[in-house]
Amino acid sequence: MTYNTKKTYSMAVMILAALLVFSPISNAQAKSKQVPVVERMNAKYPKHCKGVNPQQSGLCLLTSTKPKANTTWLLKTKDQSMPDQRFMDKRVTPNNFIPLAPGEYYLYSNDGLDSGGHEFLFTVTSGSMKTVETAAFKASGKNFYIRHFQSKSGVNGAGCGLRKLSSKASDVIPGNYLVYKGDPTKSGTPCPVGGVAVNALAGEVQQIAARRQASQKLAPSNVYHHPDGVSSLTSISQFREDIHQIGFIPKWISYNGIVNPYHKKYHALVLSGVGTRTYIIPFTLKRKKIGCGHSLAKAGLASMPLLTECKFASGKLKAFKVQAGGSYFTLNNRHGVTTIEGNNINNSIPVKELAVSIK
Repeated sequence: MTYNTKKTYSMAVMILAALLVFSPISNAQAKSKQVPVVERMNAKYPKHCKGVNPQQSGLCLLTSTKPKANTTWLLKTKDQSMPDQRFMDKRVTPNNFIPLAPGEYYLYSNDGLDSGGHEFLFTVTSGSMKTVETAAFKASGKNFYIRHFQSKSGVNGAGCGLRKLSSKASDVIPGNYLVYKGDPTKSGTPCPVGGVAVNALAGEVQQIAARRQASQKLAPSNVYHHPDGVSSLTSISQFREDIHQIGFIPKWISYNGIVNPYHKKYHALVLSGVGTRTYIIPFTLKRKKIGCGHSLAKAGLASMPLLTECKFASGKLKAFKVQAGGSYFTLNNRHGVTTIEGNNINNSIPVKELAVSIK
């Protein structure tokens, strides 16, 4: 029984916060600030644990061997009345079979990162082995910290455990994390909202570096409204929120407080709703009439056709059709903070009369 985060998080993914807020001013006037960005790196995970006994139930904890992960993992039983009481804060040897009696157990790191309800609960059944695969972070530079996701300071059961990263791989329970450049506790608030959020997927190591981020704005030539100037163009998400404006940002960095958390600068389709409600779908673009834009395969979500029928002229993108479908990998501010979710576009819409410069 394998803990496969790419499936577990593909639709759940996900309330991830990228909570650094930037004012929407022009690139030339924007005040830049160093923020963390992540990039997936080559990593090697073993496929099996050593010493497996097919006749015994137990745990197989798989961690990265290249780069070598250095987290100390502990184990305890959920039910303290279980007869197997020797598994109380027991140290786990990664990539080695750990015999366990049937029951429910908690897996967690020894540094307090997983405190406050973030221990990983798993079940061992008679005659079976539970396989858990970790994720990992590795810092490129100094003063990077991580903690489990929270949308408000010190609430949501998030816990305030903080871990300082180093150049060595630091493995974590797969899930949603906030990444900070600098110690966030120095703000005076013990457990403040902040940082940039990323989704840590099982079997992946992400390298964290710092990049200067400045806010962008939509150029008028990159924006499309309904011809009558009033009606909505489409709706998005299961709540069918009306979209009144569709825009295009080449090499997106930051818009309306929604920050690109990735090292690579992707193009962005910007769907604007009521007030400041914004949905950003990053995508890759190819100069093809059919299937010219594809959403990203991120956070367990598959890449999907997003733009078709693209029309280019004089080095500019003049028109395209936004495809209905889902779930597209999307960053939005629907929850009051920037989140990452799988969102559906509920009907296709032709977008025209643009003049987007593609470099």
